[in-house]
Amino acid sequence: MAQPAANRATPPRPRLRQETPRRRLAADRAARWVVSAGGLAVVVAILGILVFIVAEIWPLLAPARVTARRDLAVASSGIGGIGDIGGVVADEHRALVAALTADGKVVVVRTKDGQAVSSTDLFAPHPAPRLVQMAVAPESRLLAAATADGRVVLAPVRFTATFTGAVRETAAEVGPAVLLTLDPAGQPLRRFAAQLDANGNALVAAQLASGALAVVRQASEKNEMTGETTASLDRKEAPVALPLTALVLDADQKNLYGGTAAGELLWWPLEGAQPGPVRTASAGRSGVTALSLLVGGRALLVGQESGAISVWFPVQQANDTYRLTRVRDFPRHRSAIRAFAPSPRDKGFLALSAGRLGLYHSTSERTLWTGPAPLAPLSIADGVSLFYAPKGDGAFLASGRKIVPLDIVNPHPEISWTTLFGKVWYEGYDRPAWVWQSSGASDDVEPKLSLTPLLFGTLK
Repeated sequence: MAQPAANRATPPRPRLRQETPRRRLAADRAARWVVSAGGLAVVVAILGILVFIVAEIWPLLAPARVTARRDLAVASSGIGGIGDIGGVVADEHRALVAALTADGKVVVVRTKDGQAVSSTDLFAPHPAPRLVQMAVAPESRLLAAATADGRVVLAPVRFTATFTGAVRETAAEVGPAVLLTLDPAGQPLRRFAAQLDANGNALVAAQLASGALAVVRQASEKNEMTGETTASLDRKEAPVALPLTALVLDADQKNLYGGTAAGELLWWPLEGAQPGPVRTASAGRSGVTALSLLVGGRALLVGQESGAISVWFPVQQANDTYRLTRVRDFPRHRSAIRAFAPSPRDKGFLALSAGRLGLYHSTSERTLWTGPAPLAPLSIADGVSLFYAPKGDGAFLASGRKIVPLDIVNPHPEISWTTLFGKVWYEGYDRPAWVWQSSGASDDVEPKLSLTPLLFGTLK
């Protein structure tokens, strides 16, 4: 019997295969590539930022380097018959170096090939006296020397640069020389210090053979109506109990510092040529062999017979007076410190002993580099001069009749854990402090980079 149509089973329909449209597949594939590329781009960007940060931070961590170039033999540079070198200065590009020699000449040498450019006799047309001491005044290009007959000669050196197209040509101008008599008796001076300001005012201090301290100031005044310049001379003397082994005068001609073989430091405030009451401090039993001033003239560098290196500056006391205070010490050399060369760009300096040269930074208390001196004096009688180039990228070391140019790579000497997070005793402060000062008016300003006040203010 046939089943009713309603109960009859409906055969299954064939299953249709549904295909995704090609457009959607292409869009999905493109989206997958875009998302993957975006994620990869984020990773690359983060890695790039890290690389950039490391590249920016690396100069802070990179060690300083001091490299000696080929010696410049002044005696064979085209000018014969010269004496030993006792002072050198250079232009900012280190193209020329001017050397003061023991026979009273200033010889200008081209550093590129070591050839002499010019020679100036400071005492011409008169015979040159014997020079017994030579020096370079701090923060200047002033060559100074003491003669065997109790006089001091000052020779300012000025460098100028001119351009012919893209070629720079540097020239040096010496003088006019200033000659001042410190000892009327004509005896050799024990120690001397000198400065010459931009207006032509010269100040020289020296310990005479008699032991007294003599200060001579020659002031120049120009009549603006007539253009005539008149010079006045002022001379003062002050007693000194002990023989001085070092003297240094600041660029402002306001402070004179001396050292003795007993390790005593003496400080005379100056008013014109008049020394004020002497103030003393003790650097220990080791004798003082070298003195200089950091850029700005407020911090005193002290080198001693024991090889000790220290930084001092006047600190205000409770009664509104100032006392010369030992603030920082650096690792000792094995022999006596012979010379300092302060950096003109920061609070760094070079220190030279008989066989060692070191690069240091005062504020960060860092020893940046030490190594053998490329041209070391053989004995205490040998003259030596050390000059830090104006751009801070090089220096010149001179002894005998040779000059050695030095290349200095020292990008960020002011950075250390102490300067970033610790208390630092800054110049002009009466105690260590956390200080942030983003900028200063000149290179004389001590960098103050403590992050502690910024972190504290952020958390607060």
